[in-house]
Amino acid sequence: MVQSDCDPADSGPLSHVTLSPTDREINTALRSWLLTVVPNGVEVMQGQLNRVAAPPGPFIVFTPLFRRRIATNASRYTSTTREVVEPMECTVQISAFGSVSGEAVQRVVALWRDMYAADWLRNATGGVMAPLYASEPRQTGFINSDKQYEDNWTADLKFQVNFTVSTPQDFAQSITVDLREVDALSPHPRSERPWRSEHLSPSSCRSCRAQSRRTAPSISSMAS
Repeated sequence: MVQSDCDPADSGPLSHVTLSPTDREINTALRSWLLTVVPNGVEVMQGQLNRVAAPPGPFIVFTPLFRRRIATNASRYTSTTREVVEPMECTVQISAFGSVSGEAVQRVVALWRDMYAADWLRNATGGVMAPLYASEPRQTGFINSDKQYEDNWTADLKFQVNFTVSTPQDFAQSITVDLREVDALSPHPRSERPWRSEHLSPSSCRSCRAQSRRTAPSISSMAS
């Protein structure tokens, strides 16, 4: 359903939960790193974008594929929030098109498995992203709009992202302790409690009278 032009969209309740890094931050970091590796003149763009024409020269398209949890959550606290850290393994596919596509993918795969990518991502993202490994390059072939084959090399890049979800958390800076008598909290004052022992006697308790008859010695046994 599409919102009409005359009515404002319903805002609903505001969410105070935040996520870091965002998809935009991840994609920006990946594109920036790829531009440092591929040959000059190769454009890098994110996949699954509508109304975007292919560049006239060689280019690379990277498309997010999978996210997989690799560890249980960890939590930490700030002065106002509780932060949940979720380590995830993310996978993106890079597809290179054009005459230098094979060279471009070979550069990317080789340096993704090297400290070059680890150091670059650590400095660019503050340590929340780190490369893991890459698949072998593969040539898939591509038929353009003129029904002509073009070189098309692809590979999968896997990397770890430590996502942080922040939720509001209340804290107490001070606490006041007050001592109160237990009787003051009871609905029955001490003098009105019917279950106190001083209000009961063996003669008034049916079970107590029965117990007394069983334990009292008989006259015959006393005479003997």
